[in-house]
Amino acid sequence: MRLIIVSGRSGSGKSTALNVLEDNGFYCIDNLPAGLLPELAERALIHTELAQPLVAVSIDARNLPSHLERFPILLEEVRAKHIHCDVLYLDADEETLLKRFSETRRRHPSAARIAPWPKPSKMKPSCWARSLTSPTSRSTPPASTCTSCAMPLSYAC
Repeated sequence: MRLIIVSGRSGSGKSTALNVLEDNGFYCIDNLPAGLLPELAERALIHTELAQPLVAVSIDARNLPSHLERFPILLEEVRAKHIHCDVLYLDADEETLLKRFSETRRRHPSAARIAPWPKPSKMKPSCWARSLTSPTSRSTPPASTCTSCAMPLSYAC
């Protein structure tokens, strides 16, 4: 079995990468809860008609923080089953991320879980998106502010 885990920042091209992998014969799952990774790999091995199943999943910041913390352990569980597993982390330069964010104007998937937060329009989109995955994003805002958008660091980059 071949398993590719696609991850990266919002707007970095994860969905596009999954589409390309699907076009190349991979069974793709977007936004897989990280905790299900070992079970998915095991089931794909057992319940497939293919001699060499190809699976790609997207795992990103929309996961529960506790699942993301356990990701290295979950990855080792999969590899211990002798499954060829690659992790593809995508990123893009600041300008590209800003362009993609402004084109989609889509509310970030994690925004509903986190409150109170300023609206994204009050800060640079890349700062806001980066804040959703920063370690301080769920804690009390510090006194310092971001040099690029002047928002508290827990809300910004």
